[in-house]
Amino acid sequence: MKGSKHFNFHKLWLGQSISLLGTQFTIVALPLFALEVLQTSEANAAMLRGIIFVPYLIFGLVAGALIDIFHRKNVLLICSLCQGVLFLSVFILTVTNIITFPLLVFIMFLNGIFTTFYNIAIPSFLPEIVTDKDHLKKGNAQLALSESLSIVIGPMLAGIVITLVGLTGSFTVDAVTYFVCFMFVLIISKFKPHTEGSLKDVNVKSIYQNIYEGLVYFKKHPVLEPIVTCGAVYGFF
Repeated sequence: MKGSKHFNFHKLWLGQSISLLGTQFTIVALPLFALEVLQTSEANAAMLRGIIFVPYLIFGLVAGALIDIFHRKNVLLICSLCQGVLFLSVFILTVTNIITFPLLVFIMFLNGIFTTFYNIAIPSFLPEIVTDKDHLKKGNAQLALSESLSIVIGPMLAGIVITLVGLTGSFTVDAVTYFVCFMFVLIISKFKPHTEGSLKDVNVKSIYQNIYEGLVYFKKHPVLEPIVTCGAVYGFF
């Protein structure tokens, strides 16, 4: 997409692309860090990667319902900032010899929670900054392309990064990518925010109702259901 009116999308896209690369650095470094620095078992090292995705199963549906209440830009800002702080804390805890395997598992679980909220919020935020339907399709395609490229290019770059800054330093690099993402989202302006709900209206019943309505819509959608189902099966294996 070209033109000054799509400058906001370019900010979001750049921030997302950079943070996705950082995520790949962590995915490569994490099991190696557990083995070489924490001296844990191969089983524990393999488990660490799975811990990141557990929050999707636990909080995915709830996150979708809650994001409809909050300002989506604020959700992206909070998540990217907190993720940056979490990975910076891994570096600090390591150099001060405080880090332990259970503590690392806890940090990665927290990171998974913020990742869940961020990944659900970003496609909901996109229509607020790209209102034209044709450009919205292109925007979604560009974000998907960035994710695919990061999966291919990220591990190759991770080897270079780990060689240059070490396993511990790679977490700092990932933290920096999240802070960069935070700055890009922060400077997004002149967009049309969705109508926010009220925290006063939030309760277990309302969240359950939102989840139920979403599942009913998903089940009845002729295209969405097979796409999401195939994606879920592919992601699981």
